[in-house]
Amino acid sequence: MSRQRVGSGARKAWSHRTEEAITIETFQESTSAPGGNAPRRWSVEDVAFDVTTFLGITIVRGRFRDVGGYCEVGPGGTKLALTVDATSIDTGDPALDAQARSIDGFDFAQYPQVRFSSTSVSDAGHGRLHVQGRLEAAGKVLPVVFEARVKQADGGLELDGSWKVDERWLGSNGRFLPHATAHVAVHLGDAGR
Repeated sequence: MSRQRVGSGARKAWSHRTEEAITIETFQESTSAPGGNAPRRWSVEDVAFDVTTFLGITIVRGRFRDVGGYCEVGPGGTKLALTVDATSIDTGDPALDAQARSIDGFDFAQYPQVRFSSTSVSDAGHGRLHVQGRLEAAGKVLPVVFEARVKQADGGLELDGSWKVDERWLGSNGRFLPHATAHVAVHLGDAGR
């Protein structure tokens, strides 16, 4: 899996893009390799995130500077894989970055990488994918199910997805992420045909 280090001049988290969601047919066509038989692969270029409380208040927003992964579409279906170095968090506030690296229940020195791999990706209608997979962090594995909106953005594709964070799984006892929702935007660039 290729890894990308995003520099300070890279795309800012949550830039206001005007692209609309695309249909699954358009997604499949735009990601099909010429000839239709070989899989088409897109590489992860940027991962932005925000975390909101149950009241909709954003408590942290940023991106990860060290990311890797891919989206592959082919005759065997769609596969997603994502790896981020959690220590590369960049919220624009060094004190907040340090606080995020010291969340109870996470040992970033021992487990610096967070990984997601899909186990099932299907059409959810209206430009959305239904994604099931495994999230690995801090030596733990959590099944995750979410819908992701697919958009064309900045010459590539963007997948936007949200899910409720189970703070008990994180080991934070609700102190850092009380009833939170994590929203993640993954920008994908063409990795070749």
